[in-house]
Amino acid sequence: MKKSAQLQVVVDFENAERPGGYIVNISPEEGEKVGSWGGSGTVDASGAITFENVPPGTYVLTGRPNPGSAKQTTDPVTVTLEGGESRDVVLIAK
Repeated sequence: MKKSAQLQVVVDFENAERPGGYIVNISPEEGEKVGSWGGSGTVDASGAITFENVPPGTYVLTGRPNPGSAKQTTDPVTVTLEGGESRDVVLIAK
């Protein structure tokens, strides 16, 4: 069995107003499809979310207010995770 990874994502609201709800999406680099690992979740009060038990691979992260529009979506950040690794990523809110 391959070891999983952990990914903590922090959203930087320095240049944007902090909305009431904000979600972060993680999806495989090749796109979402049945049987692939991915998902989304709401950041906590500090603007962070942790994805645990992430299979090794390359993923694309984005964030946006919830509710919100596509124009408020962050620039995508691509990250490659190795088994047993713990990484931190920052998304810049628009």
